[in-house]
Amino acid sequence: MTHRHLPAFYINLAHRPDRRAFIEGQLDALGLSYQRIEAVSVERVPASAAAICTDPDTPWRINLPTVACALSHRLAWQAIVESGLPAGLVLEDDVIVAPSMSGFLAPDILKTIGAPLLRLETWGSRVRLASRRTRLSGTSRVASMIGTQAGAAAYIISSDLARRALSDPDSCSMEVDRYLFGRGGRWLLEVPVAQAIPAPCVQLGNRRTAEPSPLGQSDIGGQSPRIEQSRQARRSRAIANRRYTLHVVARLLADPAALLSSPAPVPFAGDA
Repeated sequence: MTHRHLPAFYINLAHRPDRRAFIEGQLDALGLSYQRIEAVSVERVPASAAAICTDPDTPWRINLPTVACALSHRLAWQAIVESGLPAGLVLEDDVIVAPSMSGFLAPDILKTIGAPLLRLETWGSRVRLASRRTRLSGTSRVASMIGTQAGAAAYIISSDLARRALSDPDSCSMEVDRYLFGRGGRWLLEVPVAQAIPAPCVQLGNRRTAEPSPLGQSDIGGQSPRIEQSRQARRSRAIANRRYTLHVVARLLADPAALLSSPAPVPFAGDA
């Protein structure tokens, strides 16, 4: 079967039919195909996965809702692998999707941009990107990420990278956005990771110009357990931070234009 657009795999908790209606309404309006991934609730987190929350050897503090979120994204990755498609769009159910999303969903998009992971959202915070831009349709462009970015509510991941992530035990040892796009995560240092400009997605809670909406109330709350981290955990975190810093320095030295420019927010396409 030939797909004109990559399908979306959106993550939704069973007790949030309001968010299900919200995200499906947007995807229907854009004429996109999609599959619902039932999110893992905190009550369904296996004890073996929950144990990391109180493990003193874990470098990155993590709480039970965050583990549930990571497990939910793993379900989306599994669905992408099983689909037989080259890649898939992963969405959380509280994102606003701009019409420009369609310009990023060609089945060969990741091959076109030369990256197995494409971040599609913005938090409005200042980020550092490579100076080179790859133009897609209209005003849509992508740039390689240099520095860490928070948020994993909208991204395209290749089936190959999804398969590799599923076999990686670290995928549930930290926040999923750290794992995919951040300091301490694996992929920002190991593979090209790209950012859409302007971003076609923003979470309701990060929409600076919108009135607060009950739909945007986070289901990932609570404090991480206050455990005394072991010397091994502190050492692992320090090594990860050092590797990240060396990565950023190397990327900037290889890209003088990015080195000389200031970090800037990625705009949301829906505000244009």
